[in-house]
Amino acid sequence: MSVTISFSSSVKIEERINLSEDYVERILQSLAELIFSDSQIIAMSDFSDSLEDEDLEAEIGFYFCDDEEMQELNLKYRDLDAPTDVLSFSMQDEDTSVDLPVFSLGEVIISTDKLAEQARQNEHSNLNELIILASHGVLHLLGIHHETSKELHDILDIQQRLLEAILDYYE
Repeated sequence: MSVTISFSSSVKIEERINLSEDYVERILQSLAELIFSDSQIIAMSDFSDSLEDEDLEAEIGFYFCDDEEMQELNLKYRDLDAPTDVLSFSMQDEDTSVDLPVFSLGEVIISTDKLAEQARQNEHSNLNELIILASHGVLHLLGIHHETSKELHDILDIQQRLLEAILDYYE
C-alpha cells in the first residue's frame, strides 16, 4: 500500500508557524506513511480490510487556513461558531468498497493560528503541534474517534507514538 498527500493553504505557512512549506509537506508525507504502515492503527480503522491491500494507493489532502476561515468552516459543518484547531472531512464511509485506483480518504484542515497558540500553551514547538494535529485529523479520517475516555486515551497514546517516531526520524 502506498499513500500520498496533497497540500494547499490559504495562508503563508512559514510566516504563521515558522516552518517552510516544503518541510511541512515532507513531515506530512512521512506521517501519512508511518500511519499507514502501522498495523495497530490499520486494525483500528473503519477501513481495515481495504487498507490491508498491498496494491492500494491512498490519498489524504491537507489544507491550512487561519482562525477566521476555520470558524466559518466550523459553523457551516458543525454548527459551532468558533475556530477549532483541526477538522477532518472524510470522503469514505464504513460501507466503502475500494475498486478505484486511488482511495481518497478526505481532507484534514488545520488552523495555523490555533497551531501556534496551542504550541505556546503546551510549551512545545510548532513542529510538535503540527504532528499532533495532523495525526489527530488523519486518525479521524480512518474512523478512529474518541467518544469514550478509553478511546481518548488510545488516540492520545497513538499521537504520542507518532510524534516521537517523526521527531526521531527528523532529528
